[in-house]
Amino acid sequence: MIALFPSMAWAQEQAGWTLTVYLQAKFGWSKVYVEADGPFGVTQSGWFATGVGAYATLQLPSSDFPAGYTYKIGISGPGLTDLTEWFAATSTGQDQTFTYVYNDPGSGADQLIGPQ
Repeated sequence: MIALFPSMAWAQEQAGWTLTVYLQAKFGWSKVYVEADGPFGVTQSGWFATGVGAYATLQLPSSDFPAGYTYKIGISGPGLTDLTEWFAATSTGQDQTFTYVYNDPGSGADQLIGPQ
């Protein structure tokens, strides 16, 4: 017998997962560019407004960002021609949340904290 409707697990796997990055950006930046590069060459990206409680969300297809694979998160600000910071993360296949801190006072370097 052939099922006419996909299982809920299959549908969720096809839909993907959400990457959320809370943004503590450089003072004066009105927006931040966030990019996720998958292990097979697929990229999801966008510009996101900064401010108190600001965050970026990207919908990442499970087929392009599968569980167990490493992907890169790139972050940059307005007027910059290249992504200024790259961070490696491993997909769990589930929603992931990070916090980006520009020039962290403790280390003097940009940091991506998480997943949380």
